[in-house]
Amino acid sequence: MRKRELLGEMRAASAAITPADVDELVAAGVAPENASWLIGVTRISHIPDTGLYEPDDEVGAWAFITPIRVEDAATPESRDPERCVRHGDIIDLVAWDTSAPHEWALRAGLAGSAGCVEPQYLDPEPVRVHRSILAWFRAGCRGVVPLSRDPAATYRLLMGFPGGIIAEDGKHAGELARILERPWPLPEIIVAPPEAALAPR
Repeated sequence: MRKRELLGEMRAASAAITPADVDELVAAGVAPENASWLIGVTRISHIPDTGLYEPDDEVGAWAFITPIRVEDAATPESRDPERCVRHGDIIDLVAWDTSAPHEWALRAGLAGSAGCVEPQYLDPEPVRVHRSILAWFRAGCRGVVPLSRDPAATYRLLMGFPGGIIAEDGKHAGELARILERPWPLPEIIVAPPEAALAPR
């Protein structure tokens, strides 16, 4: 999808949000200014087996929509993370719901994470990593949310934080540690037989 298409869908979702929607978000722990600035609503249908959604005005379920904005599409790093999540380049939209915060779907499938962080050099501070978009909003949009279902993609994201990672709780810390231990199956390593054993007889 092109940037202007994502912007158009986000504008429509923002225009559709109601005071009742904002009240629901605030009750769930979202700051009022973020509820009205970074969240919209629209009807969607999930595209099976893809982790993506598409707008569906006829029979779709209502979902909250949040833009994924970056300074550089290759990294969550930004010189101004707070401004970046509100005014950075839009690369995707994420659909989510307060009643099922650990489930979400992307519109274009281009975002590996939500949120922006300070540049990761010169002894950076630990980065907050969240389980869900809702948890990220509750933290004032600070830190990141891994959005990929691919452990290897999450591994690459987490390895980009040399100053450390702040998990939500002990269970979450264990989940992240398992991803960092081995993000993909390792191939069997076989020792080659001596050259003499391979020579023709």
